[in-house]
Amino acid sequence: ELMPYRRDLSGSCRSDSTSQPETVACSSGMAAISTLLLSHPAPVEIILPADVYHGVPTLLHTVLQHHGMKFTSVCMNDLGKVEKALRKAASSNEGAGSVVLWIESPSNPLLNVADVPSIAALIESVKSDLPSSSGNISAVVDSTLFPPPLSTPLLSGADFVVHSATKYLGGHSDALLGLITASPYTKIGRELGQRIRQVQQVTGCQASPFDSWLVLRGLRTLH
Repeated sequence: ELMPYRRDLSGSCRSDSTSQPETVACSSGMAAISTLLLSHPAPVEIILPADVYHGVPTLLHTVLQHHGMKFTSVCMNDLGKVEKALRKAASSNEGAGSVVLWIESPSNPLLNVADVPSIAALIESVKSDLPSSSGNISAVVDSTLFPPPLSTPLLSGADFVVHSATKYLGGHSDALLGLITASPYTKIGRELGQRIRQVQQVTGCQASPFDSWLVLRGLRTLH
């Protein structure tokens, strides 16, 4: 890491210093989302919540679906529908590629809160019924509206957590930055951690040193 403020920010966002999760700071929340999705092995199918920040389906519809990504939506509070969507997506991938379950908790704008531990357990149940050669199923939690003092999705079984640090983590409406943290506790989190950093760097999505400093300042008063 060439920029000390970006390095320091990534280190500050590691909630468990023993397990050392991989955290990368991107130039915006949408840059973080793009980086994370592009890090998954193709073909990629994303399952979105019915209520989701408008930028995510817009990104998929206008850009990423033209590069082979598919997406659908489901109510994340109906575990039966979530399971059905997961099994359908996993079977359509025919043992290759990635299924990404995208969770916003709370969602934007309706503030729906998802049961992340139950969804994570559901994913493990679906995985156990699939052949060992099947592709990845990952759980991503956009926890922008529940900052770390209120929520720790990685400890609830999520593979990745995303924050638009432009909002609560920055806290002063003067920074533009996004964060991705990969879980050290799950296989896919560990496998894709370094891949995420590589994609971030080669696509030019790194956060600027000054925005990194601004978010570091914001973190000091987050509690």
